Amino acid sequence: MIVLEKKNAEAIIIKLKFNKILSIFLCGIYRTIIIDGVIAQFNKKENLYMPEPFDYSVVDAALEKCGCKQSAIIAILQTIQEHYHYLPEEAFPYLSKKLEMSEARIFSVATFYENFSLEKKGKYVIKFCDGTACHVRGSVPILERVRSELGVTEKKKTTDDQLFTIETVSCLGACGLAPVMTVNDVVHPAMTPDKAMEVIYSLKVKEESK
Repeated sequence: MIVLEKKNAEAIIIKLKFNKILSIFLCGIYRTIIIDGVIAQFNKKENLYMPEPFDYSVVDAALEKCGCKQSAIIAILQTIQEHYHYLPEEAFPYLSKKLEMSEARIFSVATFYENFSLEKKGKYVIKFCDGTACHVRGSVPILERVRSELGVTEKKKTTDDQLFTIETVSCLGACGLAPVMTVNDVVHPAMTPDKAMEVIYSLKVKEESK
């Protein structure tokens, strides 16, 4: 997603290739550009957007923890996803070189298992169970309330501030505590719409106080 806000702009030329920005030439007084949730501001003296380099320390830590070997690819991807809550595309060519393993093969592993995600998620991934036990105990009104309050939908799962991602799963393995929701895999039992929002509000306050 690219959003450009311009004031007194004279010309804007954007060249794109495979959803990557090759170059941006901006003329005028002030711009704001948002690319994949990253905000960069420009004035007339700045005419080129350069994204910050990807930090590979998390990937290196995963390789060190799980072992730099092809047989450990699932564990490596799991460790990376535990940090980012998804698998960044930058990790694939890096792992390919480190493991001497084709990107296509790594990608096939990442797409074969449902627990892996290639979509960027919020800092807090909130999951609701839509299984029978939770459904009959009122999980739907809870989910609808949370989506309404956060401004997300079934298709738009992540909030604009990249703080929350709302997902549904077939079962969370806690039927006796239904209806439940998890926040980054921490189980919150016996939820109601108000209780769910209390958990979310507490997380917002926590982030605002930082």
